[in-house]
Amino acid sequence: MIGARKLALCLALSAAALPASDLALAASRAAIAAGEEQVRQLLALIDTDQNGRVSHAEFKRFIEGEFEALDLDHNGELDLEELSHSRIAVRGAEEVHQLLRLMDKDRNGKVSRTEYLRFMEAEFNRLDVHHTGELTPRELSHAILRVSPMRVNPHK
Repeated sequence: MIGARKLALCLALSAAALPASDLALAASRAAIAAGEEQVRQLLALIDTDQNGRVSHAEFKRFIEGEFEALDLDHNGELDLEELSHSRIAVRGAEEVHQLLRLMDKDRNGKVSRTEYLRFMEAEFNRLDVHHTGELTPRELSHAILRVSPMRVNPHK
């Protein structure tokens, strides 16, 4: 996937050689390709029956397993450090802080299992615009979820 900075650099370098209309088209195509790659990565992680859609059951199994993998100290809550290791968290420290603030409904600075599962269920329901109980690749393309490699806790 092409990163935003890399895309900006490519566009800046191309600006002298391309008319504005071509630059807009190039930016649009890069964003579409990046979105398609994210959908492929989400499907590879979650779509266990490989039918090209994510069922509610597949999504639920995935998020439950993700929570267990992230809860490194097994206390039933995710702190900022644990949440930053997620494969589906947005990237960057500020974005992880934002995610924590969105999930942490009781404002104790941690995300309980219940808070995590409710947030993720709401994300599934938000994406399932046709209420079919499955997420299509098109619906997944609207996800705030982004795939990144699960990072290993350096303190273990």
